[in-house]
Amino acid sequence: MASPVALFVGLDVVSALLTLALGALLVRTWALTRAPIALLLGVAFILLGASYATVTASQFDLGRSPDLWDELRLAGQTGASLVLFLTYLSSRASRNPVPFRVLAGAVGALTVAVGLLDVVLPSLSARIPERQYFLGAHLVMAMAFGACAFMAARGFGQHPTRDRALVPLAFLFFAISKYTWFIIDLTRSDAPVGLIYAWRFAGIALLGFALVRPLAGRPPHAPT
Repeated sequence: MASPVALFVGLDVVSALLTLALGALLVRTWALTRAPIALLLGVAFILLGASYATVTASQFDLGRSPDLWDELRLAGQTGASLVLFLTYLSSRASRNPVPFRVLAGAVGALTVAVGLLDVVLPSLSARIPERQYFLGAHLVMAMAFGACAFMAARGFGQHPTRDRALVPLAFLFFAISKYTWFIIDLTRSDAPVGLIYAWRFAGIALLGFALVRPLAGRPPHAPT
């Protein structure tokens, strides 16, 4: 493979640490505010960061069948994106958000359970054909992140603040990164791999700015 695999692995590790830091900030927000949305978002980003940390050099070999690390990585990222989607959906359900929050928590718990099962009993893990496995997972993630971007944009429209303006763009970058993976899976070309990290780091940076709250004296809240 002509691409600088070592560089990509390093970028995955860095993005894992930064995403875990985002998750920790959200959990801290929950500890200060007891807002369930902040906890669910924190869990989602911790799952996402942990999945980035499962990177291997073989990830960038597009001609092989999925292995255990692929299953852990894609299960974690798919689960995290669905937790984010359901959490944002709950924030828009003005009448009864509890079922969506319960479902988001259940998806997060199921994601962890699937990951543990893959590690402890890898022989029970179903092997799905490569093209369906990668294409389907990345398409689901792209759609989930895109839906989060749309809902966050509506939230900004209702409460236009400087930090809220960054959140839709952040999720849009995450969606584009997954759509780029989808294109890579479809074309079997590794040429756009570098773009994935540009989109991902842009999304992480924007969410980080939104969470840090650059305007002093304002209480912390989840980026919805």
